Amino acid sequence: MSGGRAYVGGSDGWVYSLDVTTPVEVDVTSTTGEIPPGGTVEFTIRLTNVSGAAQDFSALLVFEIPGVRERILSQRDGLHLESGQEIVVSNLSMEVPPSMVPGDYAVTVRVGDLPTDEWDSGGFGFRVVSR
Repeated sequence: MSGGRAYVGGSDGWVYSLDVTTPVEVDVTSTTGEIPPGGTVEFTIRLTNVSGAAQDFSALLVFEIPGVRERILSQRDGLHLESGQEIVVSNLSMEVPPSMVPGDYAVTVRVGDLPTDEWDSGGFGFRVVSR
């Protein structure tokens, strides 16, 4: 990979170049590491248009139980960012149910022309521990 492009050799002898850059970057941050059932996960989402053109896109906020399943917590369609513009949503929180089984979990944000074309994703993991 070089300069946001991946180069792949085909069985036909040709070398193909694919654009692997994203027009909108996702950055999700959290200071939550380990929490007990009934605790609160706090996080911030930053979406930045790093392309040279305006972008229209959708975003999904997903709760993941790694290796098991995922649940869409929120979906926003019709988002728009001009070139260089960003959306920052801070002070977000999610309460962990008191009945949550100890283990590893994740929160992920996906952006793109969803559901068919995911441009980028970002997230964080946290661990629910016994009290």
